[in-house]
Amino acid sequence: MICQIIKFFTVASILLATVFFNKVNAQEAEKLFHEKYSKISLVIQPSRLEAGQAYNYDKSTYPSLVLNNSRSLQAGFYYNFAQSGRFNFKTGLIFKELGPNFDLNVTNEDVGYEREEFLQNFIIGEAFIFTIPLKTECFIPISHKVNIIAGLGIGFGVTTDSNIPTRTSVSVVKKIDENNYEGKTIFVSNTNGAKKGFESEISLGLNYKTKFALLQLELFYSQNFWQPIVTGEYSISNLEISDDKTGQLTVYNNFYGLSLSITPKKKWLVRKSKR
Repeated sequence: MICQIIKFFTVASILLATVFFNKVNAQEAEKLFHEKYSKISLVIQPSRLEAGQAYNYDKSTYPSLVLNNSRSLQAGFYYNFAQSGRFNFKTGLIFKELGPNFDLNVTNEDVGYEREEFLQNFIIGEAFIFTIPLKTECFIPISHKVNIIAGLGIGFGVTTDSNIPTRTSVSVVKKIDENNYEGKTIFVSNTNGAKKGFESEISLGLNYKTKFALLQLELFYSQNFWQPIVTGEYSISNLEISDDKTGQLTVYNNFYGLSLSITPKKKWLVRKSKR
C-alpha cells in the first residue's frame, strides 16, 4: 500500500509538472504571498495512522492481536517563509494524535461469554507527536482562481509518553448472579516507543483564491525515517479452549489523509482592529 501511494504521488507530480511547465505563471507563489496573502497558514488534517504489524511467536493466527488503521486528528500552523517563482517554502508546527487501535481475534466460545463487542477498538501506546516540517510546494495555475499544488518535505518529530513503558490489559466480566460477578484478564501488553526522529511527506491537491483567504486542500502521505513509534510484547491467556499465546507488535509513524489549510489576506488583523 505504501509503495502504491508513493508511486501515485510521484507519477502525478511528474505528469502535472511536464504538462503545465510551459504554460504556468512562473511568479505565482511570489505574487500570492508577497501581494495578497499572509505568511501564516492554519491547518487541520483528519488522518489515519497506518496499521502496524502483530504476530504470535509460534506463527499461529488464532487467537491473535489485530492492529487497525487508526484515526488521528492533526492540527497546527505553517509559516510561508520564502517564495521563488512558482515555489513556496514553509515550516511550522503540527500536532499529531497517536492512538494505535487494535482488536482481539478471539471467539465467544473461547472467551466463555456471549458478546464479542468488548474485544474491539482498544487503544495502545497513546501519545502526541509534535512535528516541525520543512516543505516545498510547486504552484501550477489551471485557472484565474485555482492552482494545482504538488508538495515534498521532511519533518522532525518529538513524541510525548510513547517512550515511557506502558501496560495495557483487557479484562472480561461475567455476571454469576444478582450480586456477584466473575472476571478474568485475557490480554496484556507491555509497550514503549521512539522519542524523536525524522519523517518525509508528499502531497497533491488544489488551492482556491477568495477575497478573504487562500484555501488549500491536499491529499498527503507521511512516512517515518526512524525506529517504530510503538513496540512491545503481548500475551493472550485464560481462554476456555485455546492455549495461551505470546507475540510482538510494531507500529510505525506513517500517516495518510486530507490537509486543509487557510491562509488569510494580508493585514486582516489590522483591518479588523480598525473597525
